[in-house]
Amino acid sequence: MNTIVAKKYVHIHDEKLAAGTIIPGMLVQRTSADAVIAHNRAGGPVAPLFALEDDKQGRDLDDNYASGELVQLWRPVPGEQVYAIADDNSTHDIAIGDFVESDGSGRLRKVDDELSSAGKSEFPSHIVGIALEAVSPNDDGQSRFLVEIM
Repeated sequence: MNTIVAKKYVHIHDEKLAAGTIIPGMLVQRTSADAVIAHNRAGGPVAPLFALEDDKQGRDLDDNYASGELVQLWRPVPGEQVYAIADDNSTHDIAIGDFVESDGSGRLRKVDDELSSAGKSEFPSHIVGIALEAVSPNDDGQSRFLVEIM
């Protein structure tokens, strides 16, 4: 894997200034100042928007964006696949087929009744996608795994 995008059908790209450190593969959200930060609503509503690696500057997956830098963004549509970052503070492994949601730090965690702050709803706006790879969180903060967007 040398890119965040695994499968894409539509080119929905954008650029915004970072309002904090952003890691390629992070789930991000726009601020009121039209910048981006790591998605900060654990189990909350989400419109999938991911930070890409900055290949325009010759950077790769291991090169984070600093606050004030222009972040390359991708808004995937359902069916597209992204190498997202797992919640490494969780003790819950993610298995193939598990639904995933925001952990509140730009990373994704397994949707679990014990973890999810969203609870049950008719339209699960907190679900980002379905895990296509299993991942056991570790302590490096950058465990990437393949997710199909819902």
